[in-house]
Amino acid sequence: MVQPARKRRRRGADVTYLTIGNNTYIQPRVHRHVSVASSRQSVVSNDAGPSAPRDADNGRPDEPLDDAFEGIPPEFFNNISDMLEFVDRPRNRTASDNPLEDWRQHHVDDWLAELLRLEGRCGFCDEACASCHEDRAEYRCDDCNDIQLYCRECAVERHLCNPFHRLQCWSGTHFRRTTLKTMGLRIQLGHPPGVQCRNPVKAFADDFIILDVSGVNEVAVDYCGCETAQAKSMQLLRSRIIPATGIDPKTAATFRLMEFYHVLHNQSKVSGFEFYNTLSRRTDNTGTVEIKARRIVDVENRSWRDRSAQSRYTSFMRMARMWYHLKLLKRFGRGNDHVGRRRQRRAHARYFVPHARNPVKTYPKTGLQLLRNEDANFRLKRKKVSSDSADPGFNNGIAYFVEERAYKEHLEKH
Repeated sequence: MVQPARKRRRRGADVTYLTIGNNTYIQPRVHRHVSVASSRQSVVSNDAGPSAPRDADNGRPDEPLDDAFEGIPPEFFNNISDMLEFVDRPRNRTASDNPLEDWRQHHVDDWLAELLRLEGRCGFCDEACASCHEDRAEYRCDDCNDIQLYCRECAVERHLCNPFHRLQCWSGTHFRRTTLKTMGLRIQLGHPPGVQCRNPVKAFADDFIILDVSGVNEVAVDYCGCETAQAKSMQLLRSRIIPATGIDPKTAATFRLMEFYHVLHNQSKVSGFEFYNTLSRRTDNTGTVEIKARRIVDVENRSWRDRSAQSRYTSFMRMARMWYHLKLLKRFGRGNDHVGRRRQRRAHARYFVPHARNPVKTYPKTGLQLLRNEDANFRLKRKKVSSDSADPGFNNGIAYFVEERAYKEHLEKH
């Protein structure tokens, strides 16, 4: 008579391996919970694999029970009271298993109170400046970790190396936004921070805009006018600021902002328009303050319109193209080439691009073969582009796209 198949139970925790010195033993499967430790020996317990076959009648092991203890030294069982019980049961739950629920029940009110506290003077009831202890304390910085209040002169002095921070001024009942430019800070180029030039030259119209991760900053810029002064664009670049134009720039961006936008654009595919509006929101999220670098979209007419006549969106996108091209030349060592940028050879600033004329490359040591695939962008011809004179390209055949003039001559011949 054929007996029906019996459903096997998982008994991975029934067998325990014991390591005593350099020897490993199997603890007998007498009970579900087996003691596996000793006070004088180093014991390590691990979950075993599939259990040994059992007898179909009584479900007990085929080998005798005495044989299971064979080979285990007697001193292992001397201190039975010190044995550690191997228990197969769920662990106790703690607050770290559900941190959000613990935060909602015990911390959310305290954290909210701290946020409201930061909107005020944060307990600094003293009217004296925290630095000079003489003038009235009215200013604090949003971007610094220091939440103390300072006078105007001390606040400006502490931000000589951080001219793009956002400051607040105490009005008696609340804080209001202010800028370092209105407080009297001027950025001196061509000299170390804090060193005044003997012949400073103000920027054109004194309405310079510098874009940073903190937002849109209206700053006062002084160029160096000494006999050893460099060009204005060079002075900005040596301060890690990229100008939008090479002659009398009025808009610039920090290297920190351009690097952040470059990585963010490659990873999240964020558009320049969205990133630019984010900078405007970082400066003023209410929309009630006139910002010289804000552009909004007219939804009804489906068109652009400037909130002010001095929008910097176009300048930002121009600086982004400049930054991409400079990074391309830098990574491929074009800055170290004595021939310069204008005399570069074609396809010098590119990675390997497979094409039909390249032979199949084989690696003899590993036996691997390089597989090459080609793809075509059939919608590229429908893309509306302007002429080379209106929108000239930067690469001109040194990267992935061939030179325009040579390509057209090739098409005319074929």
